[in-house]
Amino acid sequence: MYKPLTLNEKMARKIKLSSKELGEEGAKGYQHVELPDGTRRRLTSAELESPSLLPMGTRVFMAGDMTSQSGGESTSFPVDFEGRTFKLSKNYWKTNREGMERLQHAERLFAVGNSLRYIRFLDETPMRPLTNVWTDTGIAGYSDPKVFAVQTNTKVVERCILMTTDPSDLVFDPTCVRKGTRMLTPLNPPVNGGTFATPSPLTGRVGVGSIPVDGEG
Repeated sequence: MYKPLTLNEKMARKIKLSSKELGEEGAKGYQHVELPDGTRRRLTSAELESPSLLPMGTRVFMAGDMTSQSGGESTSFPVDFEGRTFKLSKNYWKTNREGMERLQHAERLFAVGNSLRYIRFLDETPMRPLTNVWTDTGIAGYSDPKVFAVQTNTKVVERCILMTTDPSDLVFDPTCVRKGTRMLTPLNPPVNGGTFATPSPLTGRVGVGSIPVDGEG
């Protein structure tokens, strides 16, 4: 039996996702790598700018915070890791002893200075929700070749299409036409559900066809 979707379910299905790109929005916290030989270290500035410098098989990860301001006796204990003991003076761990042991067994712990962190690999969560706040589409780092005096960043156009269309949709971009380009358009759009019965005042024709931009072509 068909069950109508709730408003939240409809909204969830409309959420668009965007891939995380190293150094860009949604992936700025990923600043460490695990090399093919198992070595873990911080990314260099050059590697952040050009990830292609990293050897094949490298995994980028975030050293996530493992502490919480709330907790109790079960989440307040010393942790021995790589010959060091990590203690929390004020906060609490986000997991109990059993959870901490599982993290150690899975090799998901990583020390940054005097802090014990949790490893979150980028390839495990490569996507992020796409919202209406775009801080990664500015002119800085704009690498598209300059063709026109007024030119929109390709990422902006890509983002708009991603958020407003579904797969297999036909997309028409009126900003890409030039003088003399012919556009497929209703010659005289119907009104109030009517038909194409009246000739277009622009062309004198009825139906759907192409017209030249600026009256030339």
